[in-house]
Amino acid sequence: LTSAILFERILLTMTFHVAAMETSIAPSLYATDVADYLVNKGLPFRQAHEIAGRLVQIAEQTGITLADLPLEVFKRESELFAKDVTTLFDPILSINKRNVIGGTGVSSVKKQIELAQKLLKL
Repeated sequence: LTSAILFERILLTMTFHVAAMETSIAPSLYATDVADYLVNKGLPFRQAHEIAGRLVQIAEQTGITLADLPLEVFKRESELFAKDVTTLFDPILSINKRNVIGGTGVSSVKKQIELAQKLLKL
């Protein structure tokens, strides 16, 4: 079998368990969103990245996701966090912030799929 034929067979037979995928989201999924949130509030990225990393560690140590951390935990790390931080924790909104070539955004992925279909002549 050629790689193209094998890849085609995989694509045609694979199934996605969306509910399982959504419940298995790792605590670090939104780390970039958290850092971007702080940058948008004026914090230098280097500091925002450090704070996001500490929040991920806290979430992992407590066995929960970033989305489940109480607002007080966010505020302990930076006074820039406000109640609106909870709006970050939507997987579709998160991926769509990355609608760039090769990114995870829905329109970007659709373009990548179209390109793959052309290359595979599907």
